[in-house]
Amino acid sequence: MHHYMEPAQHGVQDVLNILTEVHVFHRTRLDLDHARLEKDHARLEKDHVRLNKNHARLDLDRARLSLGGEETKDGHAFSSGGPSGQSRKRPYLYPVHPSGSDEYLFDE
Repeated sequence: MHHYMEPAQHGVQDVLNILTEVHVFHRTRLDLDHARLEKDHARLEKDHVRLNKNHARLDLDRARLSLGGEETKDGHAFSSGGPSGQSRKRPYLYPVHPSGSDEYLFDE
């Protein structure tokens, strides 16, 4: 009978070895997944900071428009200070050809 018990004992050891290998595989896989998630989280935090900066910039632009900017009839906004920092007492309008084209700005 002892002869038949020995294979069973080896079988149990084989099962234990397999379970250990599976456990090591899953731990390694979990470690890799965790590292990937940490990297993704760091990237998302950077994106969040960038989006907050963009949002703040848009809020400033909106505030400038409501305080000193004006809108044209077609809904396009322009600042009352020109590109060269002209006085804000009068709006700076970019010249536009009566046809709506700006080609004449570049004529020699």
